[in-house]
Amino acid sequence: DGHKIYDAVLKKLSKLMVPLMSTFCRIGQLQLLRKLLKNELRLGLDSKVMHSCDLVNKAMISQVMSTNEYSSILEETSEMMSLTGGGDAISTVFIQTNSLEGLPSLIVLFVIRSLRELTFDSDFGAFVGKEDESIDGWSMVAGIATLLRQFHPSYTKSVMSLLSQYL
Repeated sequence: DGHKIYDAVLKKLSKLMVPLMSTFCRIGQLQLLRKLLKNELRLGLDSKVMHSCDLVNKAMISQVMSTNEYSSILEETSEMMSLTGGGDAISTVFIQTNSLEGLPSLIVLFVIRSLRELTFDSDFGAFVGKEDESIDGWSMVAGIATLLRQFHPSYTKSVMSLLSQYL
């Protein structure tokens, strides 16, 4: 039976799951905070400044698409957009990573174990820890998404494939 195999593996990895939960939740909280700050920054700026930044960004993107050449002004435009709250905090790639062969499997095992400790709270529209567990489902998901974003998209595809096999 497949569930018995998963249970045996989860039992062997139980000591690793607590630090993973803490790390994913911490990363997710920071990403959600970045997203909140980005929105505040965009609301605080004059709409003319935001419109100008968006126009410059669109012009730079169309230039790169038509010529396939990157210029130094592209980096400056990217920095300007970040400083004015542009971009998506969750989809930011922070580092170049090497291949980690077992990462999708580890994330799937982590998700399976975590879902056993979470319950859906319809008042918040989110997963929260059962009883005395203080787990925030949103921050955990944001942390996992941020980690997966640092790797090739095939990692995300593998995680989704493995999760669908489990179900």
